[in-house]
Amino acid sequence: MANYIYVLVHGLFFMRLNPDSKCLELIAPAVDASTSTNPHHLLGGVRGHLQSFNSKQPNVTVDWSQIGLEGPDSPELAAKQMPSTLDTSVLQFSIEETGLKGWSSKPENYAGRFVLPWPEAFYSIRHDYFERTFIYSKSRVGDAIKGRCEGINRNAEIGLITCLQYDYSDKIAVPFWWPDMNIHCYFQPCLPHDGVNSDLSAASNCFLNPPAFDLQMDASALNGIVTPRGRGFVPLGVDKDDDYSLEEDPDRPKFPCHAMLPENVSPANCPNFFVGP
Repeated sequence: MANYIYVLVHGLFFMRLNPDSKCLELIAPAVDASTSTNPHHLLGGVRGHLQSFNSKQPNVTVDWSQIGLEGPDSPELAAKQMPSTLDTSVLQFSIEETGLKGWSSKPENYAGRFVLPWPEAFYSIRHDYFERTFIYSKSRVGDAIKGRCEGINRNAEIGLITCLQYDYSDKIAVPFWWPDMNIHCYFQPCLPHDGVNSDLSAASNCFLNPPAFDLQMDASALNGIVTPRGRGFVPLGVDKDDDYSLEEDPDRPKFPCHAMLPENVSPANCPNFFVGP
């Protein structure tokens, strides 16, 4: 049986295949005002020893394409096509079908990004039912996500955290890593956060046609809906504590807002998406 390592993606990222580098990029949009008292933190590494990549400069790049993670060659994706290894529990939409026209070239529209090899597979954990937890105001992007993630299956589930599956070399070049540990990438605040719609509005600037990224959640319908830890499918090799959000994790870095918080989170808050061509 193969031994896998997982990179777990927490928070507001757009995941995409870079057609030039053939790598997977986890893109963190610039969503925080300079006066924010509960900013999103760009962190990565192993739990208990996360590195902070927050920078006063926009669009910081964390290149993990050569740290010992091993995956297959990336696929060739046509317009509106998703990778065959992308599970439908991962929120997803395409540039072409939503009229976004492409990615912005302005560095100030991005908080940063992780660059990774192409993974063997995409899964997600901490599941809940799509119809219960992804309630959105009528929008083209929301309808595109619904069509791909739910389709005609009223029992379809989505996950809060995307799991990227890799083989790996004997040594992973991440501080404090050892075999049987997974790696985490976060772009989340460290206190409960109810500004998901303002975050989504700001994230629209990642695209050439920002008004087309019209996704907004129905905050009143989602009020009080949370997904407890440990719910749903977990791939072999994912640890029982890998599904902590940043605000819940007792091993997180000690930011000024470091009090322990309840072990629940809304699936609509800081979602991550795979964005196809």
